[in-house]
Amino acid sequence: LHFGHILEAVQTDIWVRFMRLAGHECVYVCADDTHGTPMMLKAQAEGITPEALIAGVATEHRATYAGFLIGHDLFHSTHSPENREMT
Repeated sequence: LHFGHILEAVQTDIWVRFMRLAGHECVYVCADDTHGTPMMLKAQAEGITPEALIAGVATEHRATYAGFLIGHDLFHSTHSPENREMT
């Protein structure tokens, strides 16, 4: 993650919290974009499968967001079954 990711997440987290305080039902969803050549190349360089890389990155991202007290209700990736179902 870079600073821009955290900035976006803080802004949306504030919005979700505000909407909930105002009595609205909100589901805060986030997903990692895990498709593409960069993921494939990094997995090859590390000698692991793309799926293993995706799982590790997701764990790191969840921990980083939690460190900033950002509370997603759902956190998936573009490689997840949920994404495949919806797209």
